[in-house]
Amino acid sequence: GYQYNDRCVNTQPTTQDYTTRHSLDTSSQIDERTNTSSGPLVNSTDNYYSESNVFSFCDNSRTNVVNINTSSATLFLRSPNYGRGVYDNQQLCSLILRSGSEPLLLTFTYNLFQLEYISGCFYDSLCVGGKKICGHLPPQETSQYFLPADSFFTLIFKTDVSVTDLGFEIRVTQEVATDQNVREASVGNGSSSFNVNYTSNGFESGYSYSDKCQAQQINNTNIDPTNEPISYATREPTGCLSTNIDEIDEAIVQAISALNRARALLHGRK
Repeated sequence: GYQYNDRCVNTQPTTQDYTTRHSLDTSSQIDERTNTSSGPLVNSTDNYYSESNVFSFCDNSRTNVVNINTSSATLFLRSPNYGRGVYDNQQLCSLILRSGSEPLLLTFTYNLFQLEYISGCFYDSLCVGGKKICGHLPPQETSQYFLPADSFFTLIFKTDVSVTDLGFEIRVTQEVATDQNVREASVGNGSSSFNVNYTSNGFESGYSYSDKCQAQQINNTNIDPTNEPISYATREPTGCLSTNIDEIDEAIVQAISALNRARALLHGRK
């Protein structure tokens, strides 16, 4: 006696719609490794994109200063050409987060992070909180930073003359900073958080803050000269190694990078 009908066919259209909050234009998607057409844009892991809350480094069409407060939408910070190819060589540009009347706790989640690797991050790097980061971070790696009221937090993206990669997308959320303790990455080398040293910092009225990446750029000094910057030695594009690469592998990688660099310089003189 079970009565069946095709409910989807017989149901009249309504105004309710289940489209994602912000649709992405997929008509011009380019494969990241081949720069050829490859269908829908699938790199991003979040469905909260809009023109107003996605900011790309080196985008001359809009300001590089982003005002944030506790009511701001989630931000997405991207390397140039993210999702449609690799980033370019010879880039030097910044994005600046500016707080309002309340101190903020910023949480950075790295949806994807793949930059050219070398120990010390001397070639391609992203400066965050006074530390240069390069190589491949594990997916969804997180870090946190305090940003006092009416202050700036500068991120600097730098690339050299050869060798590029897929780049990065960072999801930034914010909340009021009170008496939380956060783990700030201090120094390390490896392909997982187990290879990184962390320091525990608490926010209070006497918290000492400086916009470290901006200060180091102005002073033309190395990032954190007393410690090697955070750098990840991952070589596998689809995963992360569980241990550091050995010295022989490191020497081979650096030799190949040097040859690529020399070839690029030679072509530039012709």
